[in-house]
Amino acid sequence: INPGPDADWAVQGGTLVLEAVDALAGKPITVSAGVLSTTDPETLGASHVILDDGTFKVTGIGGEVADLIANGDFEDNEGATWPDAPGWTREAGAAGGLPGGLFDGSPYEGAPYGLGHESPLRYTPGYGDHLDTGAYYTIADLEAGKEYTLNYWGIPWVDGSGNKVRVGYTTHPGVLTDLANWDFVPLTLDALDIAVVPALQWEFFSHTFIAGGGENAVYFGGGAVNSMDIDQVSLRLAGAPPIMIDMKGTPISVTDNSVINSLADVAEFGPLDFAGGVLTTIGVETISFLSTTVPVGAVGGFDTGVETNPGQITADIGATIIKRGGADLVLDSELNDVDGVTFDVQAGRLVARHGSNPIDGAILSLSGGEVLLSTKPGVGATVTYDNEVIVNVDSSISAGPGENGDRFVEVTLGSGANGITLDAGLTLSTSNDYTLNVVGAINGPGQLNIANGQVVLSGDVNVGGLH
Repeated sequence: INPGPDADWAVQGGTLVLEAVDALAGKPITVSAGVLSTTDPETLGASHVILDDGTFKVTGIGGEVADLIANGDFEDNEGATWPDAPGWTREAGAAGGLPGGLFDGSPYEGAPYGLGHESPLRYTPGYGDHLDTGAYYTIADLEAGKEYTLNYWGIPWVDGSGNKVRVGYTTHPGVLTDLANWDFVPLTLDALDIAVVPALQWEFFSHTFIAGGGENAVYFGGGAVNSMDIDQVSLRLAGAPPIMIDMKGTPISVTDNSVINSLADVAEFGPLDFAGGVLTTIGVETISFLSTTVPVGAVGGFDTGVETNPGQITADIGATIIKRGGADLVLDSELNDVDGVTFDVQAGRLVARHGSNPIDGAILSLSGGEVLLSTKPGVGATVTYDNEVIVNVDSSISAGPGENGDRFVEVTLGSGANGITLDAGLTLSTSNDYTLNVVGAINGPGQLNIANGQVVLSGDVNVGGLH
């Protein structure tokens, strides 16, 4: 693509896929509908990506064998289409009449892919996907009686209430015994492996193909299959290092609710600024930004499908930063300037890792989520979060090390000037030898619950109930 020097670029529907470094790099691109997709981070260079109710999808080519997109609704066994990719075919009538796709691992045997079929397959539900009651996914080795291993991180399953049920973080061995005639063999799970998560919690599962096996298959079946959209499936190299996407030179602006979808283990983007709207982050493990800016009076925020780090935050007084989604939003910059800003925590965890209070002088407004007060390694035995807390909907505050914080830390919350307004229930807890000392007053008609750990109430307490 060779645009003129003054050309304005926009995606207003469909999907624009950029795969080569060209003259478009460095120019602003507005995505007001549809998808801007790139397989090579260098394609866009320092382009300014403006998301105005659009989606920005990035796939790292360094360790990604294939990015397989099937957007057909499975209205019948002929309804799904798999793009042309090595080893993949579409099978009508597979698995006893259920739609499915086949993977033959032979193109990926030997270096650099590993031996045999030892390559994990990952499925990530796409934004807006929905599954009918009773729908399920499983993966099978087609060699009858073959022993297999499934590594689970969230097989989506829909029950009658519309909630997804996922398998816990386990490795589950088993044996498939009757696939010679394409009989569908579902996986039997133990009750303790099941947990309920929100309906739009983004999950993926991976399957490690066993060396020496025959073909491997992905089956989609059960319930009313016609409404399932298989949005993206990616095949990863066996034993490959994490896929890293470095786009720190690419600034991103959000002007309306939009999506960033990263098919990589770690994706790093440039400065992020909000004029309005919530940014949904979808991916495999983590997405981070060099910095985040929210102007005076603006409302911006994150709906986190994967762990998301906004980098250094600069937000003006009166701005609101929303936290939605089941994954963590991690604040760990010592340079955050959010005095007078409101963090509206509606779902999932807002994680604060203390070096120099990353929440600064912000107000914590809790409307159903959790705030984890933590530390960075080596910070010391005491840290203080002098913040006002307002509880609007039943929520929780916990103190603990997070992923890598120190243990045996005393966390002080509030002060004589900053207490907790309790208009709904609040649960306080600690873990891993942390102590939570609430020194501000706690007032309001809500219920205060002390769940576990070491919680000290040093200020006045005037609440509707204490348990």
